[in-house]
Amino acid sequence: MAKKLYDRIIEESKKGNVILATSEGLGLANLKALANQPVEGLLYDLNRTEAGTLALMEDDPKWVNDYAVAQVIRELKRQLEERRFSLDDVLTLIQHADNSGCPDIEWYKEVVERFEKDRHTGIQITKNQNNDRP
Repeated sequence: MAKKLYDRIIEESKKGNVILATSEGLGLANLKALANQPVEGLLYDLNRTEAGTLALMEDDPKWVNDYAVAQVIRELKRQLEERRFSLDDVLTLIQHADNSGCPDIEWYKEVVERFEKDRHTGIQITKNQNNDRP
């Protein structure tokens, strides 16, 4: 069983997906969509909220790193949010350049549109039919 699960995790990873252990069994999620959601949902889906980690703490010191992972993920998401607000400033500048007749403005608009579409992609975790293998 472990070898099959290992192989499946590697296979899905190559496709841009992750296997998650959920309360209903194993599930499959797109990595980009998973990472793109708000931090609370991300930590919940990974079963790594601080409260959840402390509730499951044992004599095994692994829980210490699990707690640290939650803190690091929160900080990384905070830093991304800061950059997102900076992007809004860039969008304002692009709009100003467009209003002043800047050449090649259409290329910038296309890049921004693609970014906005990718940024707002939602997460979707699919439940496995067998409920034991992805």
